[in-house]
Amino acid sequence: MSIVLEDAHQLIPHYRATGPHVLCVWHGHNEGNHIVIARSLPALLGTLPRVFAHHDVQEVREYHEVDIVLPPPEVNHCYAVLKAVREREDFEFWVKDLAHRYWRVTKVVPPGFRPCPGFASNGQEGSEDPYFQKHHIGCANCDALLLVADVDFESLHQKRKNLFREMHSAIYGRKPFAGQPSDPSRPLRGAWLDAGHHCAGVVTGPVAKPQLAQYGQPDGRRNEGEFPLLFFFHGAQKAIPAEISKLLAAEQERRESVRQQRRIQNDLNSAKRDKAAADLLLRILE
Repeated sequence: MSIVLEDAHQLIPHYRATGPHVLCVWHGHNEGNHIVIARSLPALLGTLPRVFAHHDVQEVREYHEVDIVLPPPEVNHCYAVLKAVREREDFEFWVKDLAHRYWRVTKVVPPGFRPCPGFASNGQEGSEDPYFQKHHIGCANCDALLLVADVDFESLHQKRKNLFREMHSAIYGRKPFAGQPSDPSRPLRGAWLDAGHHCAGVVTGPVAKPQLAQYGQPDGRRNEGEFPLLFFFHGAQKAIPAEISKLLAAEQERRESVRQQRRIQNDLNSAKRDKAAADLLLRILE
């Protein structure tokens, strides 16, 4: 199969801006790591109070002054090759799915396909079930009752790929953007998403040359075409500015004050309920 690299196959990070930025990574016990991105420290300081007020921020773990850059060419090429292959596979799956739906609606075998000659188990668990046999689930001869007769998916993909991309725009409709290129002479770092229960959240760290291939893995099925990479950047982690620490300390003090007030109010409400219960008991025992 020939591979033609196109815009639809380029690696496009979640954060689509490059150039000088500051990054702040904060952690919450139930929320994991999150990242706040701003163009400057004053802009970051203007944003953090709202972040701290709406989230249970326990600590600020990292502060970076960086240049966010486009994916390195070798990463983008690796990703584009794999995604071109994935698109061709996804297109074939899509056409077969449409053929099955067409047959179920019209009761007519669609052009280019033919019906399965008969169910034969491929050893899948449950294949002895009559429902499996009726719908040819786990059939060694076909894919859900239909067989491809004379559909040339390669040429059909070339003919209809724009329609396919339009209908799967979340995966194949995103466009590359211009920005600051990566500098091969500077250490490369990345920010990516480690999502899930008991996972870290947003992670930052160095990207070594042997790791570049792993960043080129398209993730179309698991995450709807969105690559878990947030962005690449050059720049070192810095000491957390005192202004950020003061903002967090002030918010934690405010939160503790609210918590203490709630406890006092809860104690008062509990005392009222206890008094009402005691009065009720005396009435009952009179």
